[in-house]
Amino acid sequence: MGVRGDRATDRRAGALDRPDPRGGAERAALEPGGAGSGRLLPSEALRPGVAIGLGSVGFATLAGFLVLHLQASGAGHGTAVFSLFAGTVVATRLLTGRLPDRVGAARAAVAASGAEALGLVLIALAGGSWPMAAAGAITMGLGFSVLYPALALIVVDRTDEREHGALVSTYPCLRWTKRPA
Repeated sequence: MGVRGDRATDRRAGALDRPDPRGGAERAALEPGGAGSGRLLPSEALRPGVAIGLGSVGFATLAGFLVLHLQASGAGHGTAVFSLFAGTVVATRLLTGRLPDRVGAARAAVAASGAEALGLVLIALAGGSWPMAAAGAITMGLGFSVLYPALALIVVDRTDEREHGALVSTYPCLRWTKRPA
């Protein structure tokens, strides 16, 4: 009989003695030192992680200061310009989601970073012109939407298939230098 002396406890305890029904490869992947490397911060994720972190700085700058910048310059329409950015991100991701696969991940990441930077420059130089700020927001949205998938593809291409999930979930974590509020 079990610890409490009932049959239910005996059945649960007996289940622990049975062999694992999973196959060897599946079981090895779950064990420490098994199929995955177990590395907390893999080197293959460092450079793409830093790149996505820098891309996130651009987004944080846009989200935090766009409305204030356009209001201070007299252009106004900050929420409309931000909405154009957001709409561009969604539309570009839907329409060009496989772009890194077609043109190459590194090429797409460099172009996306350039578009994001150009968009920020256009917004900074817009002065009192909200149409120029809108053009900058659209340009930045084009780059921002392609950056993450391109960098994720670089991480996946550099690693063993058994580590894809762990690495793709690890590299974006590098964008947070402190705990978000």
